[in-house]
Amino acid sequence: MSVKMRGGKWHYRFYASGKIYSGVCDECTTKRGAVAFEKDERENVSDGLKYGKRVKKARKIAERVNTSILGDYVANKIAIAEAFDLAHAKPKRKKPGEKYLAVKKSYWKDFVLFMKSEFPTVKYLSDVEKSLHADKYIEYIRTHGRYNKEVKNGGATESYKLKCNLSSASTNMVLKILREVFKYLKDDAGLDKNPFDGIALADNESVSRDVFTEKEIRTIFEKADEFLYPLFMIGLATAMREGDICLLKWSDVDFDNKLICKKTQKTGNKIEIPMLTWLYDYMLTLKGKSKGSKYVLPDQADVYKKGGISGRVKTFLTSLGIETTMKVEGRDRLISVKDFHSLRHTFCYIAGLQKMPLLTVQSILGHMTPEMTNLYQKHANMEDKRKALEQMPDFMRGGGAPILSNEKERIKQLVETATEKQIAKILKILEGRKQK
Repeated sequence: MSVKMRGGKWHYRFYASGKIYSGVCDECTTKRGAVAFEKDERENVSDGLKYGKRVKKARKIAERVNTSILGDYVANKIAIAEAFDLAHAKPKRKKPGEKYLAVKKSYWKDFVLFMKSEFPTVKYLSDVEKSLHADKYIEYIRTHGRYNKEVKNGGATESYKLKCNLSSASTNMVLKILREVFKYLKDDAGLDKNPFDGIALADNESVSRDVFTEKEIRTIFEKADEFLYPLFMIGLATAMREGDICLLKWSDVDFDNKLICKKTQKTGNKIEIPMLTWLYDYMLTLKGKSKGSKYVLPDQADVYKKGGISGRVKTFLTSLGIETTMKVEGRDRLISVKDFHSLRHTFCYIAGLQKMPLLTVQSILGHMTPEMTNLYQKHANMEDKRKALEQMPDFMRGGGAPILSNEKERIKQLVETATEKQIAKILKILEGRKQK
């Protein structure tokens, strides 16, 4: 509270909700009376602010009542079935690739079907509530898998029934997609809150893909036919994903600068990958066989668009005796541990062994999962560990180099950073002592 006497009258001044309120108490003759008057004014302002908030809330409720009466003709009544396309049309930092966009849309359609079947009267985003709808849908897919069990695989014309649940990674992906759609349309739909906010992600129990061993890589290139050989060749040299290789165009290949430059299908990130000499020579060979096609691998591009590459690769690997799947406790379906994507992990493994800088690896891959980063770091540091351990005394054989004293350790450290002239002086001193 603040009251002051100025010009023979008591003046008051106080803050409320970030604003300054001030005035004069004409009838106040004492400071006590001015303080009491200022207190009454403060309470009046506070009551007014509370009333204003209630009015705003009442107006918002009235607006919602009006929109429920006017239906589709009101701007903020966005139908759930139309929401994904509207959200996708919003300006974004980068657009997802076509294949990833199709996956996202299929998950949204699953939510649309769930709402249509379980809550037929709920048709608009503004009517979706966290506890009644969002929580129940996420709980359903975590327990039972997709609501729509009949799906199509890639470019296949026939559908099939799903017989297994979703992984934790997949259910988390669904949650993120639903949350994203509501986030982009929150203002347009007149939402107070995003109903999918506050729902915790499930613990990710995914199984990381294995790397191909050197023996397996040699066997793959010895046995691969003309269709699969170029896929593995380009995949191992560039770490590009299956789709990016199959849909690689000659316009993405810069022969003058020996570069492959393209936007990835999955993330839309631009990657620039220098071509190794042997890959450059191989690409020239493919160019001579391209017969005018815009694709580097036209046959593979056709098969990829129909959804037949992954199965073909797994069949080939299995024929070589390479285990491609494993059974995980709690999961109905076998989990893929070695497939075409394993080439990206293999690339990280080799890059780590060759001490390639992590930032360089990341710029080539465009995106690295935590598992791939850990794989890289593990092997990037392995040689350093091995070299350090080899300096340890050989106690197992009863001897070896003695443990260095503090003085000797200090000298060793100084020698490693000494100049040529300093080393020459040290040698002269040590050799002179030895001669004596």
